[in-house]
Amino acid sequence: VECGAGDVCRDACESNGGISGSVEPRTMWAGIIREKAPEAEIYRVPIYDKECGQALVKAIEQCIDLEMDLVTVGFGTKEVMSKNELLDVCRKAVRGGTMLIAAGEVDQEMYPAVFAAVIGVADGRVDASDGYAYRKHQVIECVVDAQRSFWFNGNRAMRANFAASYMTGFVAQFLQNHPNASLQKIRYFLAIN
Repeated sequence: VECGAGDVCRDACESNGGISGSVEPRTMWAGIIREKAPEAEIYRVPIYDKECGQALVKAIEQCIDLEMDLVTVGFGTKEVMSKNELLDVCRKAVRGGTMLIAAGEVDQEMYPAVFAAVIGVADGRVDASDGYAYRKHQVIECVVDAQRSFWFNGNRAMRANFAASYMTGFVAQFLQNHPNASLQKIRYFLAIN
């Protein structure tokens, strides 16, 4: 789910209600996810709305209704007015079995990446051989070196989007082997790898 364009992963979905590109959206982000989790089905839920916070709430609700397993929120919002409603829908997603990974920034409060119900991911320098660092008990838990991993020198928001897609691939791969894993189990997996 992205303001502007987006990708969504899940095991099974009928193409309808705003889900575009029936099975395989052709984006760089989908390619990053596909590299780690070739069996995942990837769908796109674009958001073209100036009120990004409210549009994110609606898009996440749609993903919940379609029983998606894993959703990448490629671009978040700083809209404080939408914060509580966005937090509620993220909690609802996790209760219903939809895991959320959201792009954010280490030094800024971006919603939904900073919520405890979401795995927050940012771009940053990482020395780990697998390309990411898990930061337990941090608001933004995962940091991926998008510039090194993808040789991508785009702006900060685009690098965070690449980083979120990269972590989505890891989590999608894990969920293929452990389809009923809780958010806590996913976090444990990220911490030990």
